[in-house]
Amino acid sequence: MLSIFMFPGQAAQIQASEKELLTPATEYIYETFDDVLRARYGISDYSHTKIFTHAPVDFDPSESQAANFVNSLARAIIEEEEKGRECDVCIGDSAGEHAMTAFAGVHGDRRNPQTVRQCIELMLNRGEWYAQCRPNGEAPTKERPYTMMFIGIEKFLLENAIAQIPPELGKAWVSKSNDAKSNGIGGEILAVKYAADYLVSRHNAPKRYCIPVLTDSPVHTPLMEKARKGMEKELEPVEFHPPEKKVIMMYSGKEESDPSRIKQCLTGIIDSTADLNRSIASAVSMGFKDVVLTTVCRMYKKMIKRRKDVKPVD
Repeated sequence: MLSIFMFPGQAAQIQASEKELLTPATEYIYETFDDVLRARYGISDYSHTKIFTHAPVDFDPSESQAANFVNSLARAIIEEEEKGRECDVCIGDSAGEHAMTAFAGVHGDRRNPQTVRQCIELMLNRGEWYAQCRPNGEAPTKERPYTMMFIGIEKFLLENAIAQIPPELGKAWVSKSNDAKSNGIGGEILAVKYAADYLVSRHNAPKRYCIPVLTDSPVHTPLMEKARKGMEKELEPVEFHPPEKKVIMMYSGKEESDPSRIKQCLTGIIDSTADLNRSIASAVSMGFKDVVLTTVCRMYKKMIKRRKDVKPVD
C-alpha cells in the first residue's frame, strides 16, 4: 500500500483527548514537551492537564502550535512503528509541516530527545511570533475569528465577497484552499465577518458550512510578514538534513529534498495562501492515494472523504 502521511495544521490539537498517544514509543516526546514547558513558562505536567484530558481547555497561541507538533509527531510514529503502516510520502498543512519534517529526519534523529526539544522550542517561538501579528492584539474567538472556512463554496465567490468589504473594516484575503469547494478567508476580524455575512446573504451559503477556525492570528495573509521574517531568523542557525522520506512542501506544491529549500518553504508559507489541495494533487500524481491522518480532527477526515482522488486509512 502506497501511503500519504498527512500532518494537520493548527487547531487540530483541541479535538479530543489524546491519551492513546502516550505509548512506549512516544513517551519521550511528552516528557521532553513537559520539561520544556516547565523550564520556559513554569507550567507543570502540561500533557496531563491539557492534552490527556476530556475537559475543555484553552491553548495559548505558542502552546497550541507546540501541542499540535508533539501530537502529530507522536501519532505518525505510532502509525509507522506500532501499526506497521509504511510512510511513502509526507504532506503537511502549515504548522503541520514542522512535525512532518521532524518525522522525516530533516532536524536529525527524531528519536533523540534533544532533536525533539529543539523542534518544540522552535514551535513555541513560532507561536509567539504569530501572536505579535494580531491586529490590535485581539485574541480570536468562535464569534470573532481571524479565519473562516467555507464548505461547498468556490474560490471565485470568496474573492467576490472580499471585494465588497468596506475599507474601514480592514482587509481580508483567500488564505486557504483544501479542495475546489473548500476554501478559507483570513484577515482582520471585522473584514472576515463581513465577507462571511455577505456569502450567507447574497449566495445563500448555509451558516453550518461557514466554519470559524481558531487560528491564533490572520494566518496565510500579508499581515503575517513579521512572523515570517522572525522565523527566518529563528531557522537560520538551525542545521537541516536531507529528508529520509519524500516530503511535499505546501509553499512550492512539490517534493523538496534540499535542506535550504525546505527552510524557505517553511517560512514562505507563513504569509502566503496555504494550498493543501495542490500538495494532495502532487502526491496523487506520484501514484499515492491512501491517506494516513496524524490527527483525530473531524475537519480533516471529512475533507479527505469528500475527495475522489484519495481515500482515508482507518
